[in-house]
Amino acid sequence: MKSLAIFVIALHYILAINASINITITKNDSDEKRVIHKGQHDIVKIYPSLPLKEELQKIFVFFLEADINNDGSKIAQGLYVIVENSTTKLHDNGKDIDGDAEGNVFFACKEGIYTYNHKENKAYKYGNLNESIISLAVENSSGIIYALTENHDLYKIFDNGSKSDVDNRVKNAQEIVLDTLDNLYYYDNEKNVYQVKDQRVNKIEGLPKNPSKMVMIKIPLLIDIKGIVVLADDVPYVVYSNGTSIIAPENFGLTKSKPTAFSADLVLVIYFAIEKKLYQYDMALNMFSDVLSAVGDYYKFSLN
Repeated sequence: MKSLAIFVIALHYILAINASINITITKNDSDEKRVIHKGQHDIVKIYPSLPLKEELQKIFVFFLEADINNDGSKIAQGLYVIVENSTTKLHDNGKDIDGDAEGNVFFACKEGIYTYNHKENKAYKYGNLNESIISLAVENSSGIIYALTENHDLYKIFDNGSKSDVDNRVKNAQEIVLDTLDNLYYYDNEKNVYQVKDQRVNKIEGLPKNPSKMVMIKIPLLIDIKGIVVLADDVPYVVYSNGTSIIAPENFGLTKSKPTAFSADLVLVIYFAIEKKLYQYDMALNMFSDVLSAVGDYYKFSLN
């Protein structure tokens, strides 16, 4: 019943942040069947597009490869998309991925922002901003895009990319992310985390001081948790939209397995990257298989 246990653990991770994750990858055939991509570099971002999946009845999983330095900084090594079982490289210098509830997917790249054309399975330049973008976040309610440049300036982009304003609320940002309520979060060069809500900028308390590396994770739209997840030296914290934070119980097991990226498609499909491999774990399918196996074992036991 291993898959049933993983289902319960992952469900807690995504829905309640109330239990531990302990994803262990072995070399057996069962685990290898879950690998949907083997890369030459670490996979540092995974973005499955649920709106595209629902509209086109195909699986769309976008991801970034990069080399990771000791300080957590990354050297981009490619932006890819998996459509069903086919992998396509979309850009050489992708730095970030985000999308909205309508199925629009955007990429932060060295030459500005790009967007995905699913009919041609290609990425095209979006808007007039030509600076190197290292992080971006897309509002679900308005379609506004926040783009963070290599020089750590934040732009607010609107009118289909034709207009952009500098957002002066944010100082020395290194990475940005939005929660499902479109509250903006960032961490600065001292790895302090802030929430930007309207004109207020609030420092998030309860997080560790001076971690060597930090990652912010967007919680999927349909998951009923208002906030984000912050990984500080591989230890996960939940930062809620009210500005409070808690350490995740038992660290979800992430300090043990240390995936380089993690994401979820709805609740029952999770994606994670370990040792340059991208895994897709369909918890509903595996749980159903385990239930059938358990029922078969029960009847076999009863007949004996």
